[in-house]
Amino acid sequence: MLKLGYHTRQALQNARRRGNRLNQLTINFNKKILQMHSLYFEQVLEPARAIALTELFENFEKHKKIKNRSDANNIKKAFALLIECFPNISTSEFSALKFLEFQEFLVLRGYARKYCNKLANFVRSVFYWGEMFSLVSPMLAYQLKKVPAIKYGDAKENPDREAVPVEAVQYALAYFPATIADMLRLQLLTAMRPSEIRLMLVGYIRQKYDGENWLYLPPAHKTAWRGKKKAIVLGVEEQEILRKYIQDKPSDKPIFLNSRGNPYTASRYSTIVRKTIAKYDLVKFIPYQLRHTSLTQISVEHGKDAARAVAGHSSEVVTSIYDHSDVQKAQKVVNARNARYRQVGSVQVGSVQELPVVPFLRIFKGGDQL
Repeated sequence: MLKLGYHTRQALQNARRRGNRLNQLTINFNKKILQMHSLYFEQVLEPARAIALTELFENFEKHKKIKNRSDANNIKKAFALLIECFPNISTSEFSALKFLEFQEFLVLRGYARKYCNKLANFVRSVFYWGEMFSLVSPMLAYQLKKVPAIKYGDAKENPDREAVPVEAVQYALAYFPATIADMLRLQLLTAMRPSEIRLMLVGYIRQKYDGENWLYLPPAHKTAWRGKKKAIVLGVEEQEILRKYIQDKPSDKPIFLNSRGNPYTASRYSTIVRKTIAKYDLVKFIPYQLRHTSLTQISVEHGKDAARAVAGHSSEVVTSIYDHSDVQKAQKVVNARNARYRQVGSVQVGSVQELPVVPFLRIFKGGDQL
């Protein structure tokens, strides 16, 4: 039986005294909202029935359609790890403490902190969905929301992606297969994500855009689920690369295909790059790093706002994750200061000069010297 706190009971009684004509469904709904947000509740309403974690995920997978294939695979993996950690408990037995144990389980498995938090958030999303259909206690969903993420220092950290020197990438392009080299070159020019390159479609390219440039409107991209649109301007160099692949190709067919006539998968694309680099002892990088390289170069040459526009970001805060030009800009400032320092006639680099004599001030008060 649910026992409401004092402030929650008072709020409901005051609403009744005012004579609000609310049906029972609305009252129950408001009561639930008050229960979730009140700091004074002592018990929570249990779900209609307790089900196994596997059944919860099966219901989620059956009724909740995830458009992003990567997210769908990650949710499946996250829940598989949860069931591996707790194979014999139901939703009614799961708790915030169990969720903390699951976070520790992920850390002990050797996953990096950011990936642990990502998997934990996917598990949360399944429980939030179950709460809407009375498969999960409202209080459990609320408790899971309040469990803090794994903090820095509590799990291993993967090194941040760095920008690869442009010269090193351009030198390495000669060693890759022709199609892979063109895909990498196009990434370097446009700062597109590997997935956007792999799944690039002919039918979404406007070849008659402004008389010189083309415009590519990818149907699927990272923020498409938020209703945001992305436009990628393709210059003359990009057009020369694409013309080799788009002639006589159906509009719904990916531009870059492997020897079997299928688009490259993410793993296959990365594997070819990794094996080629290992074979010829080239500078190590992964396809996604070229996005960092491209945006860093654009920021140096045209400013952060231009890099934001090319990346398709709404804010420069997000672009700063990919932009590593601050060190280069600071280096230019220091180099300019070094040049000025060396050009000063009276001050030589490394010379030792006598310090100026500081006058000593004596104060006389009456006949006494201080």
